[in-house]
Amino acid sequence: MKNILAIIDHKVKEAHSQILTPIGEEVFKNKYYVETLELSNEDIKDEFLFTQINKSLLNKN
Repeated sequence: MKNILAIIDHKVKEAHSQILTPIGEEVFKNKYYVETLELSNEDIKDEFLFTQINKSLLNKN
C-alpha cells in the first residue's frame, strides 16, 4: 500500500500503467486525474475512481 497519483484518460477510462510524480499541467491536457491515497494497484482500476475526479488538484502547481 502506498500513496499514488493515477492518471485517468476519461475517454478510455483506464489508468495508465505509469505512476507519475511530480507532474506538470501539460500532462493533463484533455485528461482528468485522481489522487488516491492508501490504495493498491488493483484499487486503481476500481470504477469509483473514475467518478471521483478532483480537478482542483490541477491548481496546486
